[in-house]
Amino acid sequence: MSVTMNFEEHNRRTAALWEKFQAGQAPRVPVIAGVSSRYVILDRNSNPKGITFEEYHNDPAAMLELQLELERFRRFEFDDDSQKGVPENGWTVSVDLQNVYEAAWYGAQVCFPKDNVPDTVPFLTEEQKYDFVQQPLPDPFSGIMGHARDCVEYFRRKQAEGFRYMGAPISHIEACPLWTDGPFTVACNLRGPMEFCIDMAAEPEYAGQLLDYITDATILRVKAWRRYLNLPEKLPGWGFADDLIPLLSVDMVREMLLPRYKRLLKNLCAEGTTTGIHLCGDATRFMPMLRDELNAAWFDTGFPVDFAAFSKEIGPNVVWQGGPHVSLLLEGTPAAIEAEVKRILSETMPNTRRFVLRDGNDVAPHTPMENVEAMVHAGRKYGVFPV
Repeated sequence: MSVTMNFEEHNRRTAALWEKFQAGQAPRVPVIAGVSSRYVILDRNSNPKGITFEEYHNDPAAMLELQLELERFRRFEFDDDSQKGVPENGWTVSVDLQNVYEAAWYGAQVCFPKDNVPDTVPFLTEEQKYDFVQQPLPDPFSGIMGHARDCVEYFRRKQAEGFRYMGAPISHIEACPLWTDGPFTVACNLRGPMEFCIDMAAEPEYAGQLLDYITDATILRVKAWRRYLNLPEKLPGWGFADDLIPLLSVDMVREMLLPRYKRLLKNLCAEGTTTGIHLCGDATRFMPMLRDELNAAWFDTGFPVDFAAFSKEIGPNVVWQGGPHVSLLLEGTPAAIEAEVKRILSETMPNTRRFVLRDGNDVAPHTPMENVEAMVHAGRKYGVFPV
């Protein structure tokens, strides 16, 4: 389906809503839907050619085609509080190697399960794990990062040739090597989650060496890619993820990860600016510490989330996102989704004007768009603050 609206008027209202939100004065809770490339790749209507994740990963032309379809889908297929219609200044496209690019850069094998996202295979055994941390840091453009650079160069050639989609050019190119999924999560990808958690408890000296290796390599890579893309070496604000830290205690994150997070930010973030952190799972227990220690000003949450307790604990000055469980959006009814949105907003709105309602976290492939619309409409209905 496609939404029918006055795009110019919608975009004007949306821009005004976000401007007021940033000032802490939004008249209602903003609502967005997190639709990513996996939705369009696994949806036959959006991907009639049946381009697979492996083709998307390996072929820059297929990546560009589906990136633009994703942008069209976001801007034309459903109504939320984001910009709609053909972008006035042109399309943003991104080198999107999913969550495999870091582990693959260190040497992990990429695999492509049928009808699912790519993954990597842990490879650091007991016999080789110490040798790994003694080797030189990988070149920022080696291995899969060389492929990422080839994708950027392909996008740049299309720009130079005057390529247009729906009448608009490519105006901005982003690339996954600028980001990180976090030192602990990458360490788990290399060693295996169980194995590295045992390392953290039984061999903390080695665990620290691997975390330092990953942290230093990340800094080296991001700086090199920023230079390549003509970006400043330090940016005013930066975000990162570390989705697997719910496997750990707060004390262990404080001891083992917080110093590495601080080193990342010291090297990659302009002094005095804020950062944002994406954490999935039951991660809210870490967020007050990360807010205080890292000057973190926004968080993504996944599930489960105690909305009432967390909205009080995190305070009124931190931006955070959350919402209905992805399985409810995938399998539930519009009425059930509306009831859940009403509950969530009733628990958060008394405590903050910095909450953004969204799927919690990332709309699953094959989710009916009427369910996404139910979340958006309920958010707008129940998310109005009293005057």
